[in-house]
Amino acid sequence: MRKNNLICKGKPTGPDDNFRIAIEHSNDGVAIMQGNRHVYVNQKFLDMFGYKSIEEVIGKTHDLTVHPDDYEMVTEYNRWRQKGNHQVPSKYEFKGIQKNGAIIYIEASSAAITYNGEPASLAYLRDITERKRSEVMLMESEKRYRNLVENALVGVYQTNLDGDILYLNNTCLHMLGFATLEDAKSGGSPSFYKNREDRTLFLEFIKQNKKVSNYEVEFVTHSGYPLHILLSATLESDTITGMMMDITEHKQKDLALQESEARYRLLAENVSDIILMMDMDLNFTYISPSIERLRGPEPGHVPLRSLRDVLTASSYDVVMNVFMEEIAKEHEGQSDPFRFRVLELEYVRYDGTTRWVEVKASFLRNADGLPTNILCVVRDITHRKEAEKELKMKSLRLEEVNTALKVLLEQREKDRAELEDNILLNVRKLILPYVESLKQRHLDEEQKIYLDVLETNLQNIVSPFAKKLTLIQERLTPAEIRVADFIRDGKTVKEIAGAFGVSESAINVHRHHIRSKLGLTNRKINLRTYLLSLGK
Repeated sequence: MRKNNLICKGKPTGPDDNFRIAIEHSNDGVAIMQGNRHVYVNQKFLDMFGYKSIEEVIGKTHDLTVHPDDYEMVTEYNRWRQKGNHQVPSKYEFKGIQKNGAIIYIEASSAAITYNGEPASLAYLRDITERKRSEVMLMESEKRYRNLVENALVGVYQTNLDGDILYLNNTCLHMLGFATLEDAKSGGSPSFYKNREDRTLFLEFIKQNKKVSNYEVEFVTHSGYPLHILLSATLESDTITGMMMDITEHKQKDLALQESEARYRLLAENVSDIILMMDMDLNFTYISPSIERLRGPEPGHVPLRSLRDVLTASSYDVVMNVFMEEIAKEHEGQSDPFRFRVLELEYVRYDGTTRWVEVKASFLRNADGLPTNILCVVRDITHRKEAEKELKMKSLRLEEVNTALKVLLEQREKDRAELEDNILLNVRKLILPYVESLKQRHLDEEQKIYLDVLETNLQNIVSPFAKKLTLIQERLTPAEIRVADFIRDGKTVKEIAGAFGVSESAINVHRHHIRSKLGLTNRKINLRTYLLSLGK
């Protein structure tokens, strides 16, 4: 067993060994400090702070693991604890530093002990970083929600069934004319109602249904000014929590809206889009005059009664399916006054022809939020549908053309391969045999050279060298290409000069130009070897 590290090898021999083993396998980090230096740490401590060996920590001061922000506090706690001061907190939190510099949060439980005959501090350390982050996130979340409530554009309130005011946000206070929450609490929530009977009805309704939505009631402000209020609230136990909206201005505008209805009707009757209204049985209750542009000349003034009169059977089925979906949502309590549906339908004209229309439909609702009518705005999209159809046909034709081109390219590749095979066959069967025959004749030296060059070039036509040589032909002059052919065939400068009828110095100039253009200047590469490599 190694001294001062509390590691016990073999079987426990007594209480101390059992204690040491328990500490070594603790889920908390354990450290013993004498003065401000570590004299013992367990494996969990090393893991917690990112150290691999005990030697990295033992004998080091605790600024190794304590953040500078909390170093003085931890130092003082250790100093006073080791002096026997029992007023030092036994449990506290501090910021720690891992080996890589990362900051972690630690919860420490400390006690004074005697270690190796000297006063010391024993600390159990627990990493609470995740808990701290959660606490910070929770506090930030609570702050955000409180800010949202305090600064909401609608009034947020909380009362009980006895009328005691538990909470009003700033919007509520301002709406009801109170300076502070204490001012509002003095009269209780019954003082808000213009007629106390309205509160009785409200309480009966919310007790029965546990919630109310868009409940309209008349309030009065602290100074007696009447308000029209829209309430939404829930009841839990005896606490009512909800929102209120001042709709006084909206109420005052109702009359003005009614007076302007004639103007809006005039506008509806002159827009290019068609405006339709239907009852819940899908019978028309209003059709703007612009329907005639879509419907065509009306023979005999036949009135339009329902959707069956104007839609194809398939389009009518689409409408019915959507209508039933929306009704089901209403019955399930999923009503949404702002929801609308957009449909593309086929419309039947008087003459039997059809046009495509885009219909944007939504429910019109009564004061209780229940759908009573259907409002539709209809636009002729026939030209757009025809353009989409034409575009689709063009896409199909383009795909067909692409397929045909692909087949042609594949055939062209096959033809090219066949042509190459034919050239190779013709050269080997129709030309090279005659070259071999000429080589058997009595030729002078110059003729032999030219015959060798001819045979080599024929071989190059049907070999990879010809393909690679074309890559450098743009760089070399015709004379340099001929010299390169002779060099590749192993001819000497003297032989090449004799074949060309020029001096050897002229051939050397060509060799220099060839090396330069092929990037071989000042490189220890044999020119003939390089030219031969192009054929590999």
